[in-house]
Amino acid sequence: MLLYMYLKYLLALIPFIVAILAHDDSNLIAKTPPCALTCSINLLSSICDLSQISSCLCVNETLQAELSICVQKSCIWSDQLVAATVENELCAGYPEQDKSAHVRAISIAFFCTTIPFLGLRLFARWKVAGELFTDDWAVMVACFWVVVGAGLEITASEKGFGKHYWNVPVENAELLLKLFYALQIVYIIIQVSAKASLLLLYHRIFPDERFKRIVQACMAFVGLHGVIFIIVILFQCLPLASIWNHAIEGHCANLQAIAYAGAAFSILEDLVILVLPLPQLNTLSLPLNKKLGLMLMFSVGSFACVTSMVRLKFIAQVSTTYDISWTNVNILIWSVMEVDVTLICACLPALRPLILQYIPGLYKSAISTTKSTWNGSYRMRKWRSMNELRPNPQLPKSSSAIGVQAEYV
Repeated sequence: MLLYMYLKYLLALIPFIVAILAHDDSNLIAKTPPCALTCSINLLSSICDLSQISSCLCVNETLQAELSICVQKSCIWSDQLVAATVENELCAGYPEQDKSAHVRAISIAFFCTTIPFLGLRLFARWKVAGELFTDDWAVMVACFWVVVGAGLEITASEKGFGKHYWNVPVENAELLLKLFYALQIVYIIIQVSAKASLLLLYHRIFPDERFKRIVQACMAFVGLHGVIFIIVILFQCLPLASIWNHAIEGHCANLQAIAYAGAAFSILEDLVILVLPLPQLNTLSLPLNKKLGLMLMFSVGSFACVTSMVRLKFIAQVSTTYDISWTNVNILIWSVMEVDVTLICACLPALRPLILQYIPGLYKSAISTTKSTWNGSYRMRKWRSMNELRPNPQLPKSSSAIGVQAEYV
């Protein structure tokens, strides 16, 4: 019986060997690991004309995906790398799906958008207050890691992130896994720093003591969430080297559950940060149009919440993937958008003095119309803004919100 099965296997193998030998590189069959050879025979013999195996396999993304899954399930890491090398040689010259340029373009575009907002924020702070506050330093920490993240994203795209797993150059496989590991940590740091900046801003400009305590509790929650998730991601597999070197047997946490939990916490934090200042703004004694304008300015973070929700959708789509360099592209792109939009939103309140001074029409159109005119010196305008924001005498002093911080509103 065993002899019969062995002969049957050899007979099935003959046409596959002939097809490989017909390729320019006759050594491919000798290079193919037995586990990968078995996968190839089982999948290709019923679908492809084995005399034209390359033209059948190399243009069929679904077939390549099935072959890749079989090899990843059947072969050890070193054999997977050898099998990938053989397939790359077999399919050399055939077109490949590639989103790496798209990843690179998104990273560069958001980097080039976010950094100027930081510069404008710092310029506005120098122009109005002449000093930096804790929320400014938190934004600067986030922007430092944005620079690091952009560098990692661009490098990853150059090394094969955005291609199908089986098209990634074998020599880049381990480096790509290291880059993806580092990006997960950088994402959390940027996210927490940007949200901390907004909360520190609320804590500084709103005088209500009860509100300050709520903000402090929110900051503690965001900080604790960040520390816990950084530790979990850092030690997602033990030993650590098994994260990028699959030849090492490791014990890993449920990364899918971690991703879901992280996304859920992020959306919750976005919603809280979005609605937190609105009751305080409502206590201001202001015309309705100006009050709505202030609420609009502090509500732009709603887009960051939307990006978090879209990112969660893509996390759900890649719950069980064997094509990490391809299926994680959308997650990376929406992660970049989420943290950069959060950071931009954190900078916007500080930019109002610049908008009012240099492009007042933009702010006026955003809040429909204002009765005040833009004339006189900058200091006079600031003095008038502070008088316009004088708290309602019928309200308690603690609920007067941001009347003494006119540079923001």
